[in-house]
Amino acid sequence: MDSISLIASSPWKGRRVHSKESALRVRASLVTDSRCACAPAAAADISILGSYAYVSKTDGGIDIVNIANPDALVLTGSVATAAGAYEIAVQTQGTSTYAYVAIGTSGLQIFDVTNPAAAASSMIVVTSRSVAAVVPVAPPA
Repeated sequence: MDSISLIASSPWKGRRVHSKESALRVRASLVTDSRCACAPAAAADISILGSYAYVSKTDGGIDIVNIANPDALVLTGSVATAAGAYEIAVQTQGTSTYAYVAIGTSGLQIFDVTNPAAAASSMIVVTSRSVAAVVPVAPPA
C-alpha cells in the first residue's frame, strides 16, 4: 500500500481529521516535508489525535508532527524505538496520552506522548510472537 492511501484506507487512522481530503493532504505533506524524517520508504503508519500526527518509521522511531496547519507542519518531537516500528495507535487515557507501537519481534513499545515535545518510552512488552499491528479500543465506561 502506498504511503498516501494508508491513512484513507484504515478505519482508525485520520478519524479526528475533518475530511478524507484533509487527511490525505496532511499525509502527503508529512512524507515530503524536509523537516520530517518520515520519507515514504520509512513511514510505516500514522495515527492522528487532535493537532498531532504520530508517524511510525520502519527504520526505527516515531515522529510527532503538529498538523494544525497542513501547509506549515512542525516537527514537534522524535523518539527512538527499540526496533523498526510498524503500526501505531495513539489514545488518551485520563489526562495522559500514550502511543502504542508494534515493533515486530521485539514486541510492543508504549510511549507517554502527553507532552509531544518530550515523548518518552514508558515500557516494552516482550511477546512470544512478532507484533505487527495495534488496534485502539475504547476504554470501559
